[in-house]
Amino acid sequence: MKYRFSLSYRDLEEMMRMRGTRVDHSTLQRWVIKFVPLNR
Repeated sequence: MKYRFSLSYRDLEEMMRMRGTRVDHSTLQRWVIKFVPLNR
């Protein structure tokens, strides 16, 4: 079963900060572009 959530890169940045990891939202965007395949 798959679930979809509407999260922004800033939301992900905040979630990671709450878990002790500092990552900028622009870095998250670059990771998504690099690691998420275009064909779904």
